[in-house]
Amino acid sequence: DLGNGEIALATESTGLVVYKMADNSVCKIDEKRGLYSNSLSVANHGTEGGIWVSSDHGISRIAYPTALKRVVTDERRNFTALSIAQIEQGLLVGSVDGCWLYRFGADGDHVERLEGSIDVVRSLVPYKDWVLAGLTGLGVFGWRERIFHQITSKAANTILISKSRPTVIYLGLEAGLSTLMMKGEKWEEGPMIPGISHRIYDLAETPNGDIWAAFSEVSRVQYPNGYDAPPVVTTFDSTQGFAADHGDYDLWVFEGKLYFGTSRGLFHFDEQRQQLVPDSTFGVRFADQGNAAHYMTQDYQGNIWLYDGTHTGVLRQDANCAWQWDDLPLRRMDDQVVWCIYPAPDSLIWIGTTSTLYCYDPRIPKDYREPYRTLIDRVTVNDTDIVFYGHYADTAGLFVDWQPENYKLTFPYTQNGFAFSFAATSYEDPEKLLFSYWLEGYEETWSPWIKESNKAYNNLPEGRYTFHVRSKNLYDTLGKAAAYSFTILPPWQRTWWAYMIYAVAGIGIMVLIVRWQVGRANRKQEALRAQERAQQRAMLQATVDAQENERTRIAKDLHDDIQVTLSTAKLKLGMLNRSMKKQGLASDETAESVDLIQDAIQSVREISQDLLPAALDRLGLAQALKELCEKVDSGERLQVTFSCGGTERRIAKDIELTIYRVAQELFANALKHAEADRVQVALTFGADGITLEMEDNGKGFELAAVASAGKGLGFKNMQSRISLVSGKFTYASVLGQGCRFRVDVPV
Repeated sequence: DLGNGEIALATESTGLVVYKMADNSVCKIDEKRGLYSNSLSVANHGTEGGIWVSSDHGISRIAYPTALKRVVTDERRNFTALSIAQIEQGLLVGSVDGCWLYRFGADGDHVERLEGSIDVVRSLVPYKDWVLAGLTGLGVFGWRERIFHQITSKAANTILISKSRPTVIYLGLEAGLSTLMMKGEKWEEGPMIPGISHRIYDLAETPNGDIWAAFSEVSRVQYPNGYDAPPVVTTFDSTQGFAADHGDYDLWVFEGKLYFGTSRGLFHFDEQRQQLVPDSTFGVRFADQGNAAHYMTQDYQGNIWLYDGTHTGVLRQDANCAWQWDDLPLRRMDDQVVWCIYPAPDSLIWIGTTSTLYCYDPRIPKDYREPYRTLIDRVTVNDTDIVFYGHYADTAGLFVDWQPENYKLTFPYTQNGFAFSFAATSYEDPEKLLFSYWLEGYEETWSPWIKESNKAYNNLPEGRYTFHVRSKNLYDTLGKAAAYSFTILPPWQRTWWAYMIYAVAGIGIMVLIVRWQVGRANRKQEALRAQERAQQRAMLQATVDAQENERTRIAKDLHDDIQVTLSTAKLKLGMLNRSMKKQGLASDETAESVDLIQDAIQSVREISQDLLPAALDRLGLAQALKELCEKVDSGERLQVTFSCGGTERRIAKDIELTIYRVAQELFANALKHAEADRVQVALTFGADGITLEMEDNGKGFELAAVASAGKGLGFKNMQSRISLVSGKFTYASVLGQGCRFRVDVPV
């Protein structure tokens, strides 16, 4: 049940039969009407005014009822319709190869080619009981009683019946304008209109009787002195605004005003200015020189039909008497050049194009804004795996038109190539569907409209995406958009744990860099300190060397000069004493003076030996220390014991001298400050070093107190001298319990 008083029946042999209950008529739709098969099994009513049928050839959709249909017959499937006229017997159609008669009925369409019309028929004009046909190469023929009669040999492209003089017919020729008249039952050729030599494809007559003739040029014929006097002919050019880029001119008189249809819109001729100017009577669409206007004609309801160079449409007046353009009803027409538009008295609109004939019935209602849906029918990953087949289902297994959470899949990074295939549920000329897509999360906005119904993305980065697609049918109605959401995981090198590793590694590298920088700075500081120590060591060594050199010099001076001088003085004083004894002049003072000089000589000798111990050079460190201990022990104040361990051997001279000088300094401290009466000295020769240990039983000391009093210079000097030979100086002391000193020097 089609719901409008019609019932569609699917038959096994005669195709689809539509029964109209209103008038008990039948309409058959079979193979002659375009079905693949007459054997049908199921018929169902669908959206957009369509009937779906099932046959042994598959599923077909029949656009019924349809306001627009393409006229196709078995005998003639393609032709160029140039002119149309409706007569009692049917529809006359002039084409590029003759004139055809179409008759339409419930039992099918019938078409026949009329004999005698074997040329291009550009014009068909009913006149009384005749139909005048202009055959481009043969002349003007009159069709009456199903027979074509040649009236004149003048080949006419267009024919105009004069309204001011109904007996006069104007003929637009390939080169000029001629006339034809009917007197009684006979046709007579009229004279050529002088002054027009260009091609004429269209003619129009204004209410004042002026005849306008046009193709790429335009001329006007006027009769200011009456029809019996010669006419005045004016041919217009670009100086009056008839520019070459206007293309071919179409002429149309509406409500007494002449309009020029061109490839740049509608114009009218301003008599006062003598200029062709744009006309906005029918809106700015056809006055802004952006849309063409051809084949304008008015139907019997007062609407105006025309071809804008792309679509054929209608101009209707709204409540405010403004003309509104509507081309939706004829959007299903193929994108072909239109050659003629014919509004028939029965409200049908016939349109001839390059390859067919269309019929539009405005009485059949249709909703051109009927909603429909856009569908994603397939999603493929990496060109191999289909992950979505076009349908969603909820947890109960029922189909839904939204994407449940369990359909929002997550893919590894290796699967980052996606191809989407989409469609729409609008079946009115689906080849003219347009699509626009947007991958949210990757693209900023919708794509331009395209005809392709698929889109592929390769090497998508990780992230969450939603693919949106929408459609637009030939009526510019937008279908409900579809969406598919999915997630691509990042590669392992961009996961959170990878970033943790990068962070730890970065921190580690930074630590290493900091450590390296710190180490470098420390090494630099250490090098500076080592350089400073080397400088200090060099200065200390120079000081020690200077001291030793000075001691050596003093010792030599004492030994070589003062001791010799004292010995000489002692010798002479002894000789004087003996001489005086011989003379009986001897005295005790002289003998005492000799003894004092002897004591001085001994003191100088001891001082010289202290400054330059000869035993150290002759006998080595152990023997020199032993003699030093014996010398110190010779007094009554201090008792010294000496011991030597290990294998005694000679070592470097500077080491021996350093240890000897330290021992001297420690004895001096013991005698001067320690108030000790016993000192133990131990010298030990090791495999890789030598050790000197000295211990006394004096009163002891506190180093901090000594240093704060400025009396620790001796310790500092000893430490400095020991450091010159890479030795180590340690000590320990307790008040009232003596001191212990230790010197370790590697050898």
